[in-house]
Amino acid sequence: MKIKTKLLVTVGLILGLTALMGGTAIWGQRQATEVTRELYQTEVTGLAQLAEVQYRLALVRTAAAVVVNQADREAARKTVDQGHQDEKRALEVLSSYKALSLAPEARENLAKLEAAIAAYLPAKEITYQLALEGKLQEASKNMVANARVRFAEMTPLLDEAFTLATRNAEKRYEQVETQSAQSSVTTLVMLLVSIAIGLAGGLYLATGLSKGIRSAADAARGIARGELDQRIDIRSKDELGEMGRSFQEMITYLKDIAEAADALSQGDLSRQPKPKSDRDVLGVAVSRMVSNMQGIVGRIRAAAGQVADSSSQAGAAVSQTSSSMEQMAASITQVSGNAQSLAAAVEETSSSIEEMAASIQQVAGNADTLGAAVSQTSASIEQMAASVQQVSQNVNEANRVAEQSSAAAQEGRQAVDQTIAGMGEITRAMSDVVTVIGNLGKSSE
Repeated sequence: MKIKTKLLVTVGLILGLTALMGGTAIWGQRQATEVTRELYQTEVTGLAQLAEVQYRLALVRTAAAVVVNQADREAARKTVDQGHQDEKRALEVLSSYKALSLAPEARENLAKLEAAIAAYLPAKEITYQLALEGKLQEASKNMVANARVRFAEMTPLLDEAFTLATRNAEKRYEQVETQSAQSSVTTLVMLLVSIAIGLAGGLYLATGLSKGIRSAADAARGIARGELDQRIDIRSKDELGEMGRSFQEMITYLKDIAEAADALSQGDLSRQPKPKSDRDVLGVAVSRMVSNMQGIVGRIRAAAGQVADSSSQAGAAVSQTSSSMEQMAASITQVSGNAQSLAAAVEETSSSIEEMAASIQQVAGNADTLGAAVSQTSASIEQMAASVQQVSQNVNEANRVAEQSSAAAQEGRQAVDQTIAGMGEITRAMSDVVTVIGNLGKSSE
């Protein structure tokens, strides 16, 4: 049941009870009014009618007492006519009183009163007739002996009728008071019941609403702290229950997102949450993040494969470079040895040149000695030429090895090139020496 429906039902109950309370109050008021009307009509009117009957009968009695003392026939007749009118009015009022709703004892008393009146009226008529006939003494005797006795019998019945009417009026008044009190009590009870039902309904609604809202608020605070192990126990089928179920769906959704994020932090990219809709900002963002991470990992794997291949190729190149460097080291060792040989040859050549210079000085002093020295110098030059040729071959071999090493190792190329350049300089220097020696030889000749 919806909260709106519950509120409407509670308000409807309160309004219904209020209407029932108002109806009960109106009914009680009507009952009190009806009893009051009946009391007025029956008792008050009855009392007034009894008083008028008593008054009219007293006038009838007075007329009878007056007529027995009137010698004037005309005055006596007027008195008798007035008595008849009062008698007639008394009987009419008594008939009206009889038509009222009387209590059984009042109706029994009324029957006795009617019988007494019926007994009194003939005795009174005899007195009237005797007085009209001029028989005043007989009329007076009849009034005293007969009419007055009948009237005396009627008087207590009238008094009893008054007493019964008064007693019934008091009973009716008490009944009105009781009815009014009952109506007030009923109204008060209905009011209290209405208030109790209103309070109970309001308390029920307030308790249900506050409990559900408190549960949702606690869950929301837990979610705000990052605690997703929340559960909202709202079993109603109203808007509050829908809110609780929506909260539970949100918690489940956040748990799925958290599990996907946790799996992602552990390197598991297989957990990819499915967005609830195109407007699911968090779900779309996490799904896009997982997709991007999958792409990055794929590219990293591909790059790792390429790096592995490059590492294999680099290893092979390093191995080849290492072999080339070993060959270059051997060649450099050989070049070093050749350079040492070359240095020895140069030193030897220098000695020869020094010797040749000494010989040339001796040639200037001694021609014979010059010829021998020239011969010796020629032999030395031949030996030097052979050494230079050997050095040239060694240099060429070093160049060849250096070129191979340069193709295998870029870094060794510069050293080898410098070595080759040095060897070229040495070769040119030796060529110059040979040229100079050749020119000297020609000059000696």
